[in-house]
Amino acid sequence: MRKVCFLVVPLFWILCEIFGQQPSPSPSAQEVEISTEQVVVTGQDLPSYNAEDATTATRLPERILDTDRAVQVITQQVIQDRDIIDPQEAAQNVSDVQRGGSRTGIGEVFFVRGFQQTSLFKDGFRSGEASGGDVFTFEGPTDIANIQRIEVLKGPSAILYGRGEPGGTVNYITRTPVFENYFSLDQQFGSYDFYRTQLNATWSPVPGRLALGLDAAYQNNGSFIDFVGAERYFVAPAFKWQIDENTSLSFRSEYTDDDHSTALSLPYDNGHVIPNIPYNRYMGEPDFTNIDTKTFRGLLTFEHRWNQDNVTTLSLNGVNVDADGGNFILFPFFGPLQDPVTGDITRNAEIIDYSTDYFTARLDHIWNWTIYDGGAETITTSKDAKDRGAFVRRSNFPTVKNQLLFSAEFDHQGIDGQRTLSGQAPLNPYHPVYTGYSPQPLIPGFPVTFLEKSSDFADAFSLLLLDRLSFGETLYLSFGGRYEWFNANTKVNYPQGKVPFPNTNNSLDQSTFNPTAGLLVKPTHNLSVYFNYAESTNSFQNIGLTTANGDALEPERARQFEVGAKAEWLGGKLLTTVALFQIEKSNVAVTDPNNPFFSINGGDQRSRGIEFDTSGEPIPGWRVIANYAYVDARVINDPDGSNTGHRLPSVPENSGGMFTTYEIRTGLLRGLGFGGGVYLSGPVEFDIENSGNLAGWAQTDAVVYYQRNRFRAQLNVKNLFDNQFYFPNSFSGFEVQRAAARTFIGSIKYAF
Repeated sequence: MRKVCFLVVPLFWILCEIFGQQPSPSPSAQEVEISTEQVVVTGQDLPSYNAEDATTATRLPERILDTDRAVQVITQQVIQDRDIIDPQEAAQNVSDVQRGGSRTGIGEVFFVRGFQQTSLFKDGFRSGEASGGDVFTFEGPTDIANIQRIEVLKGPSAILYGRGEPGGTVNYITRTPVFENYFSLDQQFGSYDFYRTQLNATWSPVPGRLALGLDAAYQNNGSFIDFVGAERYFVAPAFKWQIDENTSLSFRSEYTDDDHSTALSLPYDNGHVIPNIPYNRYMGEPDFTNIDTKTFRGLLTFEHRWNQDNVTTLSLNGVNVDADGGNFILFPFFGPLQDPVTGDITRNAEIIDYSTDYFTARLDHIWNWTIYDGGAETITTSKDAKDRGAFVRRSNFPTVKNQLLFSAEFDHQGIDGQRTLSGQAPLNPYHPVYTGYSPQPLIPGFPVTFLEKSSDFADAFSLLLLDRLSFGETLYLSFGGRYEWFNANTKVNYPQGKVPFPNTNNSLDQSTFNPTAGLLVKPTHNLSVYFNYAESTNSFQNIGLTTANGDALEPERARQFEVGAKAEWLGGKLLTTVALFQIEKSNVAVTDPNNPFFSINGGDQRSRGIEFDTSGEPIPGWRVIANYAYVDARVINDPDGSNTGHRLPSVPENSGGMFTTYEIRTGLLRGLGFGGGVYLSGPVEFDIENSGNLAGWAQTDAVVYYQRNRFRAQLNVKNLFDNQFYFPNSFSGFEVQRAAARTFIGSIKYAF
C-alpha cells in the first residue's frame, strides 16, 4: 500500500496542473467552522429528501458530493412522509440494503452489499449487535422518536468504526438540542389496535448558552399475527451547554422499556415455506413467548476549538441492555420439522436472562492547514514599473489544503447471562391448540430442561489516522489506516453436566491494520468522479469456533474496490449517485471437511454489482427518492466444493424502489400532499447451501396528508395490495419471518 501511495501522489500533482484553476474565494475565518458533532439540527429540517452532507462516510465534515464513498441519507422528511416506525422500513429507500429476519422477530437486521451488518450504530458508536447473529444478543427494537436521520455508508467501515462486516454500516443519527424553543405532539393510530403518542421538544433557557431537549414516545399495538402485541415506553432527554465561544458540552441519552411478543416466524422446510399455514398463524404460546428489554444509552461529548484550524473532541458512549423472557425456536434436533402424519411442527423453548454492555471512549483531533496558497504574486523587476504599473502573475497551481483526523479509541462489549433450554410440545399449525409452556426433552435422553450459561467480552484499542488533501475545488485525495489491538473471550457452560454439549472457553488476542485510500475528481462544480479502496476485518465473528487442534480461527478479512460518480442537478435540488463495486471476503469459517465437529478458515466470498440512487425535489412541491441495485454475491471457494458458486443468502440479484410525493403550494388546496411508493425485490436464496429460495416480492405504499402552518394530518397505507412475502431468519435454517400485512396508519401532529 505504501508503494502505491508513493506512485500515485506524483500523479495527483500532474493532474492538478491539468485541472489547475483559480481557487474560489476562501471563506473568512469567521465563516469557517469545524465540527466533529455527528449532526446539527434545528427543530425541523427543511422539507427535502436530499441531504447535502453526512459524517458517517469519513467522520470529517464534508459534502456528499465531495466524498469518495457511496453514502446515502434517509432524511427526516422521508421518515415523516412514509410514517416510518420500524427503521428497517427505511432500508427500502437505499440501494442494495435489505432487511433480514432476526432471532426473535425483534430488532433490526440489515444486509448491505451482500453481507449482514452484525453491529448496530448510533451517532457513530457501536450500540448493539444484530439479533440474528451467532452471539446471543437480545437487543430490543430501535425507537424512531429521537432519530433525526439515517445514514448508510456502503462498503468496509473498519477504518472508522473497527471490526465489522464489509458490506456497509447503517448509522442512526439522533437529535441534538439547539438554541431555540420548539415543541411538537404527534398522535398515531392504525390497524391492529396500533396507538402511538410521540413528543419532540427543545428549550433554550439561556439563549445561545444552554439548550435542553426531550424526545419521548408511548406505543401499544397488536399485530396481523394472532396473539402478538407490544408495549413500549421511550424517553430521550438531552442537553447542550455552550460553555464559551470555543467550548461545548453535550449529552444525549435514552431509555427504552419494550415488552414484545416473540416467535414470530413461520416454518420453512425442504426448500419452501410449509404450505397452507394461515399467514396470521402464531407459532409461539400466548403469555409465554415474549421478551422484555430495557435499554439505557448515554453519549457525552466535550468539544474544544483551539483555533479555527484545530478542534479536539472527547466522546464517551455507553449502552446497557437487560433482556428476559421466553422464546421458541423452530428447529428439529431429532426427527423431521413437521410430522408427516399429524402435520405438527417441532418447537423448542428457551427462557433467557441476558445483560449486554457497550462502552466506547474516543478522542478525536481534527487539524486543518494550508500547504500551498495558490494566490497572486506581484513582480516589479523594471525600474519604471511604478510608472507602468506592477506586473501581476497568477499561479497556475491550485490552493492545496490538508485535513487530518487523529483518533484514539477504547471499545468494550460484554454479554453475560443464561438460558434454560428444553423441547416444547409441538403445535399443529392448521388446528392449533395452545397449551402454554410445556417443556419436554430436547433430545431423547436429555433432561426435560437444562441450563446454559454464557459470558462473552471483547476489548479493542485502536489508533486512526485519516488524511484528506484538497487541490483547489477540483481534486481530493484521502488515505489513512486504523491499527486495532483486539482481545476477546467466550465461555459457554452447562453446569448440570448431563448434556453431551461440550463446555467452551475460547480466547482471541489479535492485532489488525486496515488501510483505505480514495481519489475524487470534479470536472465541474456539480459533478464528481471517484475511486476508493478499503480493507476490513471481523475479529469477533468466529470466536465461538475452533480448529481440530484447539486453535482459534483467524479473523475474516475483506477488501473493496469501488468506482462511482455523483451529480447535482437543477441547482443542487437533485442528487444522483452511481457506484460499481467489488468486495472480496476471505478467511470465512467453514466446517472442517475432515472433522465436522470443528471449523477452519477456508471460505472465500465475493459480492459485486452496480447501484443507483437519486433523491431530491426537482420542482417545488415534488419530492422523490429512488434506487436500484444489481448484485452478484457468491461463494468463490469452499474447501469441499459443496457450496462453491452458490449465491449468498438473503441477497436478491435485482432490487429497487421509489417513493414520491407532491404537495400543492398555492391556491385553496395549498398544503394538500399525496403520493406513494413501490418497492421490488427478486428472489433470494434461503441459505448458503442454496437448498431453496424465497420468491421475489413487490410492496406498494400510499400516503395523503394536509398541512397548514403548524398542523399536519396524514394517512398512510402500507402494503396496499396486501401481498404476502417472507424474509429468511438469519439465526435458524427452519424459519422465515413475514412481511406486515396491509396496514393503515393515521396521524395528527401539531407543532409550536
